[in-house]
Amino acid sequence: NKSYDIMSIEFYYCSKNHFDLTVYPREGDYGKWFFHSSGMDLTFKSDITTSGNKIDYNKDFGYGGILIRKIKPNKEGTTHDIQSDEGSIDGPLKVEWELFDKFNALNAEENKELVPILIKRDNPLDKKIVCVKRKNITLTRFENQLPKILHERFLSIENEEELIKQARANIDDEKNEKTWLGYEIEKVKSRRI
Repeated sequence: NKSYDIMSIEFYYCSKNHFDLTVYPREGDYGKWFFHSSGMDLTFKSDITTSGNKIDYNKDFGYGGILIRKIKPNKEGTTHDIQSDEGSIDGPLKVEWELFDKFNALNAEENKELVPILIKRDNPLDKKIVCVKRKNITLTRFENQLPKILHERFLSIENEEELIKQARANIDDEKNEKTWLGYEIEKVKSRRI
């Protein structure tokens, strides 16, 4: 019965319009836990066509997720300084271990209580989401790339208009842009978490 605040996340998405080979391919619906060698993602709805074990990049496709980079234990009934790193678990694999290294291999019934779920805060924090360069990307093509498609909806940052213009240049279909997360997305300037 522990709860955590998500302190840092990173968006990954790959499609014809936002081709990013650093994203681990996956199939499935949105909102699933997806484990990989760098940690775990909360998945976006994936739309891929496979031929054998390979993705057919000649057809329309899209896949991605949200990598959880840092969490902080939250004791019920208390508030803590969200700006402080004290007590936080930092690093995608450390987060995965904290949340998932508790399962009993001999008692499936016990595990039902352990599966982490996302719960909206009753008292949302009055903090803006900010965007920074992605961490630990070694492919030169992607090391300075921002998750461009998200700026208009989720971020309030410097040079916002220019970044939105760049993102729009990478998007062919406005309808797909609004639904690629599996949700109808409202246009907002910033989002409070």
